[in-house]
Amino acid sequence: MSAAIGRASTLTIRDATVGRNIVANLGGTVWVALLSLAVTPLYVRWMGVEAYGLVGFFAALVASLQLFDVGLSPTLNREMARQAAIGNGFDEARDLVRTIEAAYWIVGIVLGIAIALLAPYVASHWVHAQHLRSDEVVRAVALMGTVAALQWPVSFYSGGLQGLQKQTLLNAVTASAATLRFGGSVIVLLFIAPTVTAFFIWQATASAVYSIALAVALWSQLPGSRRPRFHFEQVRRIGRFAAGMSGIGATVIVLSQIDKLIVSRLVTLELFGYYALGWVVASGLVMFITPFFNAVFPHLTALVARGDTASIAGTYHRGTQLVATVILPVAAVIIFFAPEVLYVWTGDHSIAAHTSTIVRFLVAGAALNALMNIPYALQLAYGWTSLPLAINVVSIIICVPLILLLASRYGVAGAASVWTLLNLGYCTIGLQLIHRRLLRGEQWRWYVRDVGLPAVVCIALVTAARFLITGGNRFETLTYLAVIYLTAAMATIFAVSALEHGQARFAFRKLFSPEQP
Repeated sequence: MSAAIGRASTLTIRDATVGRNIVANLGGTVWVALLSLAVTPLYVRWMGVEAYGLVGFFAALVASLQLFDVGLSPTLNREMARQAAIGNGFDEARDLVRTIEAAYWIVGIVLGIAIALLAPYVASHWVHAQHLRSDEVVRAVALMGTVAALQWPVSFYSGGLQGLQKQTLLNAVTASAATLRFGGSVIVLLFIAPTVTAFFIWQATASAVYSIALAVALWSQLPGSRRPRFHFEQVRRIGRFAAGMSGIGATVIVLSQIDKLIVSRLVTLELFGYYALGWVVASGLVMFITPFFNAVFPHLTALVARGDTASIAGTYHRGTQLVATVILPVAAVIIFFAPEVLYVWTGDHSIAAHTSTIVRFLVAGAALNALMNIPYALQLAYGWTSLPLAINVVSIIICVPLILLLASRYGVAGAASVWTLLNLGYCTIGLQLIHRRLLRGEQWRWYVRDVGLPAVVCIALVTAARFLITGGNRFETLTYLAVIYLTAAMATIFAVSALEHGQARFAFRKLFSPEQP
């Protein structure tokens, strides 16, 4: 295997589709992230921090509902990629999509009704509003149920398009829907009513348009010679992998959302609003890595189906290097300059002061989590779901009481620190367990060349810059932060290139270009 892995370092990714998918994913992700970052301060200013706390509660609620996905979205992604790789007919795939699609919509409607019925309980016993009227909170939570039901199938349709590697189309639809959602929200709050009720009414409208557009896009890209049929046999065929993904998905959701649910129960809605703002920053960081996972995972799946071990190793390391060069400079600047970043973003020194410590912990955890995306994709490409499931179960057992303890003693910052500790464990213990079975011995290259030394270079540069910053207005501070980021990004790329003896300097070009025969 070592010889094969050695040869992999000189290989390029054979399918130019991977490069195009990364470009498309980055374009869509950057656009959605910029829109989110641009409108969030407006939401807070027009509705207030307390009302924005309800928006944060809704985000945690929707993410938690993915428990009911039972692993079907990533399973559909993998099935579409496998069908494309082995060249089988797509009639069975169309039957699978039709069967799961019907179940998905039914589950979404049931969940929406359940949330609406629970609205009075949530308003009176869960969230702690101090300024919003009780009836307004009840109405907002009930509307959350409608929005959740209408956007529930989004992950399913997206998984199908990702597996078919139609990610340019997927990102075009997603970017358009995000423009409608965010832009429409601004118009509604500015010209109609700056209330949380008006906000969620518009979210319901935009969610309906988004789901329908994705459904049309997926079905238009599914080849086949006959009409699709509702067929439970298709579900039974992918049952084992779906069951494993269901367990992983459920535990991931618990790990990523339990802190928000606990914090929303322990503190006031205003304090939870600051916590939710911190998660907007951390989630935005992870969004920039999602394009790489969405492009690399189907490609790794295809390589595994063909048994191309050398190319698997090459794709694995180049993918990790790309993630590191993207994530490390951004994370370092946010962590070391959290107050300045938040002030530039919101224009409010009070919000920056309340949120900076939270952001530091959450961004550190998000960066570590992002670095583990390619190892996670490797496991799924091989269909190995038991390890991530076991790791997540152990993490829940440890983290839930830790969150309760630290949140009770140190407030929202204590809860945020658990996210850092959790992902530090993934990068140390989890990676070792992965490479005991897959690409044995390659973890040391991951630690040193792919991630470790580039991180040292980046952090050293940003740390030095921390001592040079001077006070200034928002524009001056933004300019200074931009210079630091660009310098750190260039240094990180150079570090990766130097460690690969000049080969990694072409890593981006390799990923974005087809291999020459």
